[in-house]
Amino acid sequence: MMSAQSLSVSQTQAAIEALPSTQQTAMVLGVAAKVLEAVPPGEQRRPSVAALEEMLSEPTRQVTA
Repeated sequence: MMSAQSLSVSQTQAAIEALPSTQQTAMVLGVAAKVLEAVPPGEQRRPSVAALEEMLSEPTRQVTA
């Protein structure tokens, strides 16, 4: 069964991937990073968490201020 954190992380990733790259702004990616920060330590090894971390680390999604 999927935990609430895993579902939120999966929903976050799906929402970002559904956006055109021009709408994947620093604010949007910052909120996604906050979702990752909210994942409890015991849930951080879940595949959905790793997938979102990997997506946010992609060079095309790196935000430079």
